[in-house]
Amino acid sequence: TPDKKLKKRGQVLRIKKWKGYETTLTLKTDLEGHNRQKFNVREEIRVLIDENHVKLAILILKNLDFVEFFRYNKYREHWEAGNISFELDKAGGRNFIEIEAPKKKIKELAEKLGLDWRESTSQSYLDIL
Repeated sequence: TPDKKLKKRGQVLRIKKWKGYETTLTLKTDLEGHNRQKFNVREEIRVLIDENHVKLAILILKNLDFVEFFRYNKYREHWEAGNISFELDKAGGRNFIEIEAPKKKIKELAEKLGLDWRESTSQSYLDIL
């Protein structure tokens, strides 16, 4: 919203169109009480949007006083190993890896992959870009 009500509450509302996947409307909410220095702990509430109804979903959001204020392209490779997922992303001319797993496992995997923990961030792409 123009008054950034969602941002103030640590929330993000987005419509994600990902080639080869279904389009989703997602509300991401920061879970209070979690240390955000190196880890992002968020609840994600998602609903699928039929490809033929994306324009209608946008119209509904606009009528509820939501405005589009940021758009970006991200190129992603998705990998899974058991209950752990790896996202290899390229956005804004930079490369990123996102590891979704229990906190202890994330640090362990980052070390095994030779990633420099000092270069990690809990910032969102919205903040980075």
